[in-house]
Amino acid sequence: KGEVFSIAVSGSSPSVQSRFNFRLLASPVPANDAFIDRLDLGRTAALEFEGDLTGASLEVLETASVDDAASIWWTWTAPLDGGVVIQQVLGNNELYVYQGDTLRALVEVTVLRQGGTTLTQFNSVADTAYHFALRGPAPAPVPGEGASRFSLRNAPTPRNDDFEDRIDLGTGAVFDFTFSNDGATAQLDEP
Repeated sequence: KGEVFSIAVSGSSPSVQSRFNFRLLASPVPANDAFIDRLDLGRTAALEFEGDLTGASLEVLETASVDDAASIWWTWTAPLDGGVVIQQVLGNNELYVYQGDTLRALVEVTVLRQGGTTLTQFNSVADTAYHFALRGPAPAPVPGEGASRFSLRNAPTPRNDDFEDRIDLGTGAVFDFTFSNDGATAQLDEP
């Protein structure tokens, strides 16, 4: 904002004149470009969110892969204990999920990788803030080229989620029951 840049053009020989074209496209910086300015997604169990990396940058203390040149941030507070599923609906950038209070203190929870599966899961703890960083290469400065959209669903943990809480089906020969694994979580060392 308000910075002055100087551009110099030079050729291989001062005595040879040549023509050139120069085009400068400036994109506005996203409101959630910095961790401190992350957008609050609230405390709801199901939502969609989207963002565009056009005009975004990386922060000095931000850890990113070699190919990353831009990031934007959100914060979501889990409304309940349970499983969380995030699915990428549009785009192919990477979405990182973190816990921590400052950029320097972030701990990675999970990541939805570019070119891999379009969803990721993790276990949430009620009233805990999770920070999402959308990262990728710096897109061309044309709005929409760095766009991604995600859906998030947080379901309560089923009462028989852990092995020690399993439900005994008895010894009958015929079983008739309905079940769902919405909100189910993986137990440590679970096969």
